[in-house]
Amino acid sequence: MKDIEFRESYILGWEVVDTKLILYLEFLLTDLHEAFTAFDPLLYNGCYKIGFIEFHEIRDLRGLKSQTQLPVWNDQLSEYNDLFEIESFELKESTMIIESDKGIINCGFNKFIVTILDSNKFIGHLLPFD
Repeated sequence: MKDIEFRESYILGWEVVDTKLILYLEFLLTDLHEAFTAFDPLLYNGCYKIGFIEFHEIRDLRGLKSQTQLPVWNDQLSEYNDLFEIESFELKESTMIIESDKGIINCGFNKFIVTILDSNKFIGHLLPFD
């Protein structure tokens, strides 16, 4: 987690399944992250990778307007549409707090798992989209 720059990462979608929250993200990686790849600074602002965070046994979820907002692919941009830009991301005492350009999302949880995909080409097999 320390090699992910959450500020300037993006939320692409989410879903709540039973007591699990899955946030689909476009992570901004630092050059120390094992999945970091070189990028053309004339075309990109950094090394972004698609992935997700699963929060298990959630409680008191607030800040999302619906149970599900799946990622949507944008053919013109050849990437997923960004829903929120993350301004701060905090985990403390089994609570997640995300401040974004659209508001605050928070919930309690018992454990979480972060998954970053090495290649965006596999997203269709792992992330649902319409």
